[in-house]
Amino acid sequence: MAPAKKIANVKPAISAKLEVDIDLKSLKAFLDKAKLICLRNPALPVLTMFRLKVTTTGITAFITDLESGLVQSLQGKFTTEGVVCLPVLELLKIIQGLPKTEKRISIVDKGKGWVDITTSSGVVFTLPIFDADEYPVELASDKTIEYAALPCKEFLEGVGAVKGEMFPDESMRALNGMCFTSEDGKLVLVSTSGHTLALARLPYTANKVLADRKVVIPYKIARCLDRLLDARMGLTIRGDGAMIF
Repeated sequence: MAPAKKIANVKPAISAKLEVDIDLKSLKAFLDKAKLICLRNPALPVLTMFRLKVTTTGITAFITDLESGLVQSLQGKFTTEGVVCLPVLELLKIIQGLPKTEKRISIVDKGKGWVDITTSSGVVFTLPIFDADEYPVELASDKTIEYAALPCKEFLEGVGAVKGEMFPDESMRALNGMCFTSEDGKLVLVSTSGHTLALARLPYTANKVLADRKVVIPYKIARCLDRLLDARMGLTIRGDGAMIF
């Protein structure tokens, strides 16, 4: 009888906690905006990252600096659902270095504290990740009220007219950023440096609730609205009394 062959010890394959293919164009569009929000303070590494969530309802990316947030749907297809936090600037560097022929990238999280980023040409990058359970919750509300609706181009023109007087010092919260409210059927945008004041009035359509409210957009977001918003689109501003969306 022939001796039994020894079977080599083979480690079972590790199933991925998340596996998704993402359209490169939509991901880069999000990261270009996310870099304006993400913090660069190594003392708070979680705020240098964004949360990628993959479910049967879609692929969404979310980032926050605890004062403002950005959420955007991404195009792609997935093999395994899951949530992972990825470093914004490191992933953006990888994407910017890829040839223009690349259209998609694959992101695979095997639960070891890092993810594999694979291009369609087979190049593999490895990035550290953060525990998604520790990431701040997404800004959301089920009881929002429409404050205003107007062409985005007109809103950005108003922002451009007043942002030169925005006070950048966050220690003076009353002056920091841009305030908007409603007056005589127009959307009023105001900013001040404490010495001078800039004001713009824009026509808009909305419920009358804004007339009783004054909303302040923080300086960090207000100064880069022209890069966060698409001037070709319409703009709807909603709020729940504590936050605007």
